[in-house]
Amino acid sequence: MPGKNIADLLGSPLISWTIKAASAASLIDKVVVSTDSAKIAEISQACGAVIPGLRSAALSGDASLVSDAAIDFLTKASAEGDSFDNIILLEPTSPLRAISDLDSMIQLLEASPDADAVVSFTAVRQDPAYVHSQELDGLAKPFSRQDLVKPRQALMPLIYPNGVGYLVRVKALIAERTFYPQKTKPFIVAPSQGYEIDYPIDLLIVSSLARQEEFKWLS
Repeated sequence: MPGKNIADLLGSPLISWTIKAASAASLIDKVVVSTDSAKIAEISQACGAVIPGLRSAALSGDASLVSDAAIDFLTKASAEGDSFDNIILLEPTSPLRAISDLDSMIQLLEASPDADAVVSFTAVRQDPAYVHSQELDGLAKPFSRQDLVKPRQALMPLIYPNGVGYLVRVKALIAERTFYPQKTKPFIVAPSQGYEIDYPIDLLIVSSLARQEEFKWLS
């Protein structure tokens, strides 16, 4: 979906929804947008975000990692005397996050000295225990027949990460170069917040959800 980060969502660029949520969170000190697009930078700056220059080509390819872009920003900020204890990645393709959840994630990390990160998750609706492969002989083969015959209540609850927030201690991010360090705590968000916009149909679904009362503050 080309240009999805600035696709129109109820009259506003998609990325503005995330900037608005981050700016309203009481425990987020600075809102920064990292991009290689001059248009996205212009829109983000108009929404109140800081733009630390455009990303280099080395950090903008299909194989580039967002963790590398974050570390590049932190390194340059440190050289200018601006340091941070934690950094939270907010993906613009997950616009239905709650401000209160952002603050709660930060509070959870602060209260968890044994953890290096807090990542948002939602419950998995379709358990992989019921996934089958379509074999060459035309038959359906379960990945795990042992789990397939178990009652649903006996299966372990499964969760899946979404783009609402990836909060990580800066030291852990630099050491492990990932927003999923080994000591990561899950933060469960409502299913309605877990939708990510990757295809046009996703934008239609999120647009419908965004009209609901619980998201009126975003409009």
